[in-house]
Amino acid sequence: DDLEEWSFYDRLCAPGRWEKAEAVISALAGVSLRSGVSISKLAIAWVLAQRGATSAICGSGNPAHVRENAAAAELELSVDTIV
Repeated sequence: DDLEEWSFYDRLCAPGRWEKAEAVISALAGVSLRSGVSISKLAIAWVLAQRGATSAICGSGNPAHVRENAAAAELELSVDTIV
């Protein structure tokens, strides 16, 4: 199977992908509850904490989302959270 021939939707919904995504979201939800930080903020902070990452591309529907996304840059994650 050549993944480049698959559409984005086909790759996104490939066997096992949804289950992996659900597992990641479930883990993030637990961290979110324990830390009091939103899942989206955790996800942005995680991307920014990756070696070599200098920015994260984030969509926003309103000014409140812009502020929350920007605040993620100030969030410091522990090594246990990043790995």
